[in-house]
Amino acid sequence: MAPFAPDSESKSEDYRLMRNSVASCRIWISDVKLTHPGLRIDGFDKSLEQCPPAELCPEDCSIRQLDILGDVPADLKDVYDVINVRLIQGGLKDDPVPALRNLIAMLKPGGHLQWQEIDLRALSIATVGTGLDQSAMEVLLSEVHDFDFGRWTPRLAEICAENGLLDSRTDRYRVPLEISIPFCQTQFMAYEEISRVSMDNNSPDSKGPRFRESLEKAYAELNKGVWLDHKLEVTVARKAV
Repeated sequence: MAPFAPDSESKSEDYRLMRNSVASCRIWISDVKLTHPGLRIDGFDKSLEQCPPAELCPEDCSIRQLDILGDVPADLKDVYDVINVRLIQGGLKDDPVPALRNLIAMLKPGGHLQWQEIDLRALSIATVGTGLDQSAMEVLLSEVHDFDFGRWTPRLAEICAENGLLDSRTDRYRVPLEISIPFCQTQFMAYEEISRVSMDNNSPDSKGPRFRESLEKAYAELNKGVWLDHKLEVTVARKAV
């Protein structure tokens, strides 16, 4: 799937996109500008601590701090032709609707939303061959399945329709085999961050430290060819004119 997918006739030099993510918005911005240099792209994040200096942004791109669960500033309403959202379920718990309504408010009439998440309950274990020890990965998989957020992700297209968006659908993609282990490594880093931010870390026996211990043991198996098989869910929808 292309990073954004309205019909080609709607594209123009002032075509505006908005990228919202908890991290790595610079990568998406840079990639899109390489193939569509005439676009204006704005990146948003709740915190800009992980962003490189703004001076390194491509031309006609900006990065701005924004809490997607807060009030939408007046200058960002009805502005964007396309909004791309990626991997923010950890910050939304089990209610994506407040964020979705803000995203809809930021779209122009007729604008498109593209939202990518991972259905954590659909994770499974994969290996490079038979006979490999995967006991630690099985423990980690069970713990990830129990995360207290993101249970809405398989219903996102339906939720979009319930909130007035048109032509909503979800396409599912398996991470390509050749990058499955590197992708799993990046997800392990995300899981560690989740454990430090969202779990109890008050003592060595608390949920956070115990989860990180499971993560460390699973990482040893990952390096031997056992990984969590992630499937990406990309939901697209359109705001009414």
